[in-house]
Amino acid sequence: MRIVAGELKGRVISSPSESTTRPTTDRVRESIFSSVYSRLPELDEVRVLDAFAGSGALGIEAISRGAKECVFFERDHAARRVLESNLKSLGLGAGRAQIRPLDVFECAQLGGPFKLVLLDPPYACDAGEVRGLLYRAAQSGELDEACVVVYEHAIANKQEVADAFADDAAFALTGQKKYGKIGVSYFRYSGCED
Repeated sequence: MRIVAGELKGRVISSPSESTTRPTTDRVRESIFSSVYSRLPELDEVRVLDAFAGSGALGIEAISRGAKECVFFERDHAARRVLESNLKSLGLGAGRAQIRPLDVFECAQLGGPFKLVLLDPPYACDAGEVRGLLYRAAQSGELDEACVVVYEHAIANKQEVADAFADDAAFALTGQKKYGKIGVSYFRYSGCED
């Protein structure tokens, strides 16, 4: 895999075994960030959460395109070793990248606030569980106002994802795209009422 754009454009990163992760292809990452730019035109000074990091491709792409910092969550040991190696080879130290070796669903504090949230959970993960994660993050002040959320999922789950957020005024669905068997849903956080 290669970084698509920005200061690290063209740099190669490794991918964990596909038995433990599902890497986001270069083409899909390029499309995702085109959509992110239409919702969040300036990534400078933006703090990013890559909640199911794997190789870190999504978060690294955000850093390459100007994000100030990314917090990577990866609970799988083998995937985390690849993530650590990728960050080291790219010279991304603690000032720009933090790795949390934890299950993001089990963390009370994520290290926010974040302006961009990148979610690529296992496809078997229930959309309601992902919505719950975002709601808890919002309630604890981990999301900036107008935070953009990118949620990658199986295209077969497109309606399930939309339905999980249908009654949630805090997260507005702003678009859904299809890339073969991959679906990507975009949300805008508008604040939680106490």
